Amino acid sequence: MKQYQAENIRNVVLMGHGSEGKTTLTEAILFSIGAISRFGKVDAGTSASDFDPDEIKRKMSINLSVFPVEWEDVKINIIDSPGYPDFIGDVKSAARVCESAVIVVGANAGIKTGTLTAWETAGESEISRVFFISKMDRENADFFKVVEEIQSKFGNSCLPLQIPSGSQHDFKGIIDLISQKYYAGTERTESGIPSDLAEAVSDWREKLVEAVAETDDVLIEKFLAGEPLTDDEIISSLIAAVKQGSITPIICGSGLLNIGAVDLLNLAKVFLPSGNETRVKLSEDSPVSDLTLDEVSPLAAFVFKTSADPYVGKLSMFRVYSGVMEGNLQVWNVNQGASERIGQVFVP
Repeated sequence: MKQYQAENIRNVVLMGHGSEGKTTLTEAILFSIGAISRFGKVDAGTSASDFDPDEIKRKMSINLSVFPVEWEDVKINIIDSPGYPDFIGDVKSAARVCESAVIVVGANAGIKTGTLTAWETAGESEISRVFFISKMDRENADFFKVVEEIQSKFGNSCLPLQIPSGSQHDFKGIIDLISQKYYAGTERTESGIPSDLAEAVSDWREKLVEAVAETDDVLIEKFLAGEPLTDDEIISSLIAAVKQGSITPIICGSGLLNIGAVDLLNLAKVFLPSGNETRVKLSEDSPVSDLTLDEVSPLAAFVFKTSADPYVGKLSMFRVYSGVMEGNLQVWNVNQGASERIGQVFVP
């Protein structure tokens, strides 16, 4: 894997209620970029995320899993987090080291308690949020009903950037509201917008454009004057709005059909904050008052997950905020003035 500067890195956590499709979406992403050659399934115990024996046995995620994904000129670190409340600690840990959260909601079930917890956890960490409405191919899937639920619970600033073509067994693809292009199937074959969806595309695009215009004084004047906004104007203002949290995008797809995975990668690349735009929270007793997020500053890293692996022993995952980690490093636990060496890390 090549080296990436902080501005070309995205740290994204997938969160939401259990069994809503987070792990399957992760599998679709890995398969789409060629990181895996076989599409694994949770029920079969063959997914990349759920490799622990207990996870395979229970057919659910127990631990967070980290997957570095190279997409075009950007590296996206995806953390697939557990959905059940017993494992909320891993969800909070993942949110602590990410700039963005993708909240996965089943199109066939809508908002659940885990959805509310994910929204609150992302809010506590002050990170950007995106909704991914999954399982569009399942029985009783209803994209627009779930959108209505999301807006009713979290506000009208939650807006679709795309709408589906069909649903349940008729789910065929996705229509991008900004470019007004229809991408059909797993291959994302570009074609014209189906005639029966033209009115819906126009209506939802108008809502999106108006919401984006309201975030910018220049654009709102142009909008109220009846002048059309260009795609570049919409995108640039939408990027700022998503990073500020004034607009929460909604996209959709199906992990099992591998529809929507590439759209999520594109959204992460264009709209989500980069590694040097993170909001670092420092404790009151921290030895430093502020962090400069670049490679030339002193090393500052945060261990967000430690686990015992039967093959390699104690394994810790950490997020580097500044500086460069290299060489043989000692790891210390510092607590209220007392300290003890708890191990060391070798980085070749």
